[in-house]
Amino acid sequence: MQKPIKDYVYLDYAATHPLKLDLLEEARNFCFANPSSLHTPGRDAFKILQDARKMFCDLLNAHNPSEIYFTSGGTESANTAIKGLLPANAPKDDIPKTHIVVSSIEHKAVIESALFLKRYGYKIDYVKCNKQGFILADDLDRCLSEIEKSGDKCAIVAVMALNNEISTIQPVKELVQVAHAHHSLFYCDAVQALGKIPIDLKDWEVDALGLSAHKIGALNGNGLLYIKSGTKCQPLVYGGGQENGLRSGTSNHFGSHVFALAAKDVSKNLDSINLHCEQLKAQLIDGIAKINRCAKYQLNYLDLQIDSNTQSPQILPFMCDGIEGNDFVLKLDSKQIAVSSGSACSNHSNSDSYVLRALNNSKLNNKGFLRISISQETINSDIDYLLECLKDILS
Repeated sequence: MQKPIKDYVYLDYAATHPLKLDLLEEARNFCFANPSSLHTPGRDAFKILQDARKMFCDLLNAHNPSEIYFTSGGTESANTAIKGLLPANAPKDDIPKTHIVVSSIEHKAVIESALFLKRYGYKIDYVKCNKQGFILADDLDRCLSEIEKSGDKCAIVAVMALNNEISTIQPVKELVQVAHAHHSLFYCDAVQALGKIPIDLKDWEVDALGLSAHKIGALNGNGLLYIKSGTKCQPLVYGGGQENGLRSGTSNHFGSHVFALAAKDVSKNLDSINLHCEQLKAQLIDGIAKINRCAKYQLNYLDLQIDSNTQSPQILPFMCDGIEGNDFVLKLDSKQIAVSSGSACSNHSNSDSYVLRALNNSKLNNKGFLRISISQETINSDIDYLLECLKDILS
C-alpha cells in the first residue's frame, strides 16, 4: 500500500515538531521594530518580548522573569550554561572546582561543551545510568564523593530531564539535592521534557535549565535559558548587551512570543496529550506483538520503566534483531513514514548510539534501534498504516 506524499505519516516528533501553523497567525500586524529602539514601535516590540518572558516565568514557575533569557535553541543554552557558569562562579578558596560531571546519556550539546572546557584544565567525569537508563541519586553522590576524596571539587553537574532516545524521565529534584549538598551547580537540559512532563523550577531548584522551541511546534532557531537568581553566568557573545548582557544580538521578539504561546498550549494540555499518546502506544505495542508471532524479524519495545511515570509515552524506543535502524528508517521512508534510528543529531552517522551503550546490556542490539515518536497530532490511522508497513518489512 503506497500513500500519497501529501499523506506522509510523520512519527519523528522527538527530532522536531512540525510548525503549528495557527501560531503564524500571530505574524499578522505583528510589530516589526527592534526591541532595543526607543521609539514607540520599538517599545511595543520590547513589551512583546517582556510579555513572553513573563509568560515563561509563570509556566515554568520560575522565581522572577529576569531569570528567563532567550537564545537560539537548546544547543546555545547548553553551551552558555556549561561554559558561562564555571568561570563566573569560580571559588575564591584554596581548592579550585576543576571537575565537570555529566550523565552518560547526555545530549551532545552538553558533552561537547564539557569537553571544550577540558582544554582549559577541567576534568570530565561521567555518572553512569543503570540498566534501565536512570541516573540514581546514590550513584551521583558516590561520584561526587570520589572527586572530593581525591582532593578536588566538582563545579557543575549536568543531567537531562528526559532522554531523547530511550525516553527515561530522570529524578531531577533528587539529583539537584545531591549536587547542592556537594556545593556543585546543576544544569538541566529539558529540551525533550517540555510538553511531556511538568517543569517546576521552584520545586526542582536547578541552577540553570535549557529549552528549545522547535520541539513543541514553535519556530526553529529559538530557545530559552533559565538561570536562577543569584547565579552568575559569563556571556559567550558580546555586543549590544541584550538579554540583560548575557546574550547580545537583536532580540527575536516574534520567535520568543510564538515559543511562549506554544509552551502555554502544551502545558495546558499536558495530561490529555500524554493520555492520547498512551493509547496510541498501547495500540502500537499490541499490533507489533501480533506481527511478531509469525514474522521473520522480531521488533520489541524497549520497556525500561519502573512505573508509568518514568518513561514518556511520546518517545517509543524499539529494538530489532536482524534489521539495522538506518535500514528501517529508509524502508519506512519509502512508504511515506518518518521515524528515526536515534538522536536527530546522529542520524547521518553510522556509529552506535552511546546512549544505548550506556545501558550496558549485552542483550540490546545497538544497530537495530528504532525510535518512533508521537504527539497529540498523531492519529489512530497513522499507527494502523505504520503497523501495516511493519508487517511487510518484518515478514
